[in-house]
Amino acid sequence: MLDLMRKHARNWIMKVLLGIIIVVFVFYFGSIRREQEALTIATINGKSLVHVNFQKEYGDLIDFYRRQFGPNLNEDIIKALNLKQQAFDNMIYKALALQKAEDWKVTITDEEVRQSILSNPGFQRNGVFEQRVYEQTLRMNRMTSADFENSQRDLLTMTRLEAILVSAATVSERELRDLNSSQNEEVSLEAIVVSPKEFLKKVQPNTDEMEKFLKEHGNLFQVPQQYQLKYISFPATQYDNQVKVSREEIDAAYERIIASEKAQPGFATGSKPPAGVSKDRIGADLKRQKMIQAAQEAAKKAYEIIYQEESLEKYAEEMKIDVKITEFFTLARPVPALAGISDLPKSVPGMQKGEISKVMADNNGFYILKVSDKKPPYIPPFNDIRNEVQKRYTENQAETLSRTAAEDIADQLRKGADWRSIVLKDGMKRVDSGFFRPGSLIPALGNAPKEMNEAIFVLSKKKPYPDRPYVLADGNFVIFHLKDRRYVKEDAFEANREALTSSFSQMKRQEIIRSWIDDYKTSLIKDGKLKIKKEAKDI
Repeated sequence: MLDLMRKHARNWIMKVLLGIIIVVFVFYFGSIRREQEALTIATINGKSLVHVNFQKEYGDLIDFYRRQFGPNLNEDIIKALNLKQQAFDNMIYKALALQKAEDWKVTITDEEVRQSILSNPGFQRNGVFEQRVYEQTLRMNRMTSADFENSQRDLLTMTRLEAILVSAATVSERELRDLNSSQNEEVSLEAIVVSPKEFLKKVQPNTDEMEKFLKEHGNLFQVPQQYQLKYISFPATQYDNQVKVSREEIDAAYERIIASEKAQPGFATGSKPPAGVSKDRIGADLKRQKMIQAAQEAAKKAYEIIYQEESLEKYAEEMKIDVKITEFFTLARPVPALAGISDLPKSVPGMQKGEISKVMADNNGFYILKVSDKKPPYIPPFNDIRNEVQKRYTENQAETLSRTAAEDIADQLRKGADWRSIVLKDGMKRVDSGFFRPGSLIPALGNAPKEMNEAIFVLSKKKPYPDRPYVLADGNFVIFHLKDRRYVKEDAFEANREALTSSFSQMKRQEIIRSWIDDYKTSLIKDGKLKIKKEAKDI
């Protein structure tokens, strides 16, 4: 073909053909480059961090908090936890740590990676590594062994880098005693609380202001990406009549449990089996395990056929399986039938319309999904969400007014105004905390931010109030005044020395790592080696 093209290069038809090929290449590869640039969130020394890196971090965080909150995890909690920013920070930190490890030539051997995998409890049964469990877990997560080994290598590399960074961290006797004193110190505060609720009636919104607010804060009203999925399911209960558990299996499992109990320290000869351990219960558990295994095998076989034929519907028709279709939903609020699938939030966003998912699982069985349709994120027209815009605008303005009022009080105090005269002004809500030990919870005020607690520590009779107001967890602004400070007995210092040392060492290590991250990030940005192209709020 190339010889033919060279031979007839002077031919005008060939020139036209070459021109078309060039145009196609320019537009095709140009579009790919533009797409890659659009997906790039940041670059470090020319290496791109793209949307899929962020999505993985975000999905892992969603999984973690879903295990903590269960079905109670909703969009409001996700926003309150600021998971997008957490995921963004985690992604940047990992990239920074791996870059610094490369600069410092921090390496992990293949044997170290191997040992970390062999000692992973998730791949063990009865304390012994099982290759079958390892391979099965990777297949379920659509990961190759090379992908997983690389992720383990990165994790071990970051752990070793952190160990190097904090290796010089020591705790002095003075620091221990100061920490002990702070933990045995009690303070009493008098505070002025300024609530945004008090300013709601003072806000009189008009249409022009609200439309401007919508334009400037469209992200507050954006409807997230929505998905419609088709799926087939393989519930474990479907295999109830297909699996059997023999008496020998039950007896063997029972003996293993009893032998394990006997091996525990303090086991007394003649002791009864642990509460809840019975052969009936063991038989039910074994049957449940077999049902789940049968469902998993059926789902895996189905996936292999569907993947080759590229048709979920065709397979379902041949096997007489119902194909279910969901309503449109957001990942923060999945449809109830799929809400238990932990992989849903991190797998679906990367799928294209018509694409088939890997085999996914919840506590009841296994699923194969297909993206039927997508609705991109959008901001509804003003008239459709007028009431919501009005509510948000009013709350925003009330917060601004209350913040201004609180800052005005703090400014008066800085200029020498008498605390008592401010407290006695009409409409001021005054709160007395009584004596308490500084911590996240302050009597009569509630949860306080870390910065506020740090400010309380440095208050004195000469400087009885901080320079600025603080925002409490309930959204109220607070300006406070030190009434008194006292110390409780310190005779437990020696008894608590070990716990104090451990606590302070951990605090110091975290501070060293946090400080290093901030300094390294700042220096790379200054040198142009780190370029942030999108912030968390824009992703």
